[in-house]
Amino acid sequence: MRIWQEIHESQAEIFRRGIAESAFVDEEPRFLAKLFSAADQVVLAEWAAHGMKAGRDELVARLKAVTERAFYRR
Repeated sequence: MRIWQEIHESQAEIFRRGIAESAFVDEEPRFLAKLFSAADQVVLAEWAAHGMKAGRDELVARLKAVTERAFYRR
């Protein structure tokens, strides 16, 4: 549980900085960190459901695209 909290706080700090720089949508950073974790789990669940055929680079690209659509300020 402690490790998850540390990871979550690190993610929230990344969102805090991104919000301050107007890179991310203006939302509560801890909420965004939870959304990011959920998106990560969905990407991995889809990968598993489709036979784990995609490579690491494809998974990273998909998560990056989801992150850009959901969190980046337009």
